[in-house]
Amino acid sequence: LVVANAGNHIPSDPLNFDAEQYKQLMEVNYFGFLHTLQMSLPLLRKTRSPRIVGISSLAGFRGLPTSAAYGASKAAMTLFLESARFHFEDAGIHTTIVHPGFVKTPLTDKNDFPMPFLIDAEKAAKIICTGISKGKKEIAFPIPFSWFVKALRLLPYPIYEYFVRTFVWKPYQRIKK
Repeated sequence: LVVANAGNHIPSDPLNFDAEQYKQLMEVNYFGFLHTLQMSLPLLRKTRSPRIVGISSLAGFRGLPTSAAYGASKAAMTLFLESARFHFEDAGIHTTIVHPGFVKTPLTDKNDFPMPFLIDAEKAAKIICTGISKGKKEIAFPIPFSWFVKALRLLPYPIYEYFVRTFVWKPYQRIKK
């Protein structure tokens, strides 16, 4: 079992950003994941029940304010695992993609925006371990927030933008004032 969990967050202001910071974020969140995978694949192939678990994020499903860089890095990870899953499974390697919402950690303690359905790290770990032991291909939580974010992917742009502007962007702007 290999759990690839690399994550950092830089609040994104697309009107004023440093591309080098975004590049560093991709280095940690996406390329850190890829390097872990590259180094572990030879060992995984020698085990009886190999599994790759990639810790992505619900932020990688659809664009959310302040998450342009973070969301892009997690979307890249998710798309890589979804695409590579076919190759891995043909080689006998199982995959699980974890899409957590907000988990209380020192990293989220720095956030200055609303974090709906925030859960503690111990509860998140239990959800992940249970999902892995059941052989799930995807573990997304908390359920209400994951349904909301996944539903955003299905909505036409005007409706998606209305929901995000109303329930994410405007509350964030009120806090920032």
